[in-house]
Amino acid sequence: MVNIMDAKYKEQETYVKIPNYRIGAVIGKNGQDKKDIEVITGTTLDIDSKSGEITIIRNNADAYTFYRTEQVIKSIGRGFSPQHAKLLLESSYTLDIMELKEFGILTDKQMETKRGRIIGTKGSMKRFLEETLDCYVSVQGKTIAIIGQGLNSGLAKEAISKLLMGGNIPAVKQGIQKKLSQRKKNTFSTEEDNDWWDACLNIQIFSRILKNILSQNSLKKIDKC
Repeated sequence: MVNIMDAKYKEQETYVKIPNYRIGAVIGKNGQDKKDIEVITGTTLDIDSKSGEITIIRNNADAYTFYRTEQVIKSIGRGFSPQHAKLLLESSYTLDIMELKEFGILTDKQMETKRGRIIGTKGSMKRFLEETLDCYVSVQGKTIAIIGQGLNSGLAKEAISKLLMGGNIPAVKQGIQKKLSQRKKNTFSTEEDNDWWDACLNIQIFSRILKNILSQNSLKKIDKC
């Protein structure tokens, strides 16, 4: 893996552009967060607060740490706290960034609605994902990002995908708990897994069809009157 990183990150500098309003989160109070990242990784962060561009200077950092530092900065840009972002310096943690446009969510109104589904009432859905799957979720702008470990991170991404595609919220929650239970018992079934994910969508689709039928029947009654 180090060889792959060396090939990809052989340069001495790399650039990350983040929203201007997140620059302060990278720097931290009295520059402490920036300093901590530099000390831990052995890199230097050159920050342009006007453009939002951060230059990561490799110095003596190995290729893998250089790559991980880039992931830390990206995650802070996507809304994570420096404390959570620095988990990415550990090899067991990964960063997944999901673009809403990849799910056909293009307008501001659509984005607001879908972000609301992931966050939930008073943050309930987001909190459920984080507590159940031991991960961190950030909902910001046109993206949803996840910091997590292994299978749990993948399950969080899959659950969020289903919610973005209109999956039934209670069914998604139930499916996550069922899958975790199966994992503990070592009885994981790919077929069952696909069945409950499909059910998440089918319940939502059925609800929409029923709503349309009821709506059409109401209109027919009005016409008869």
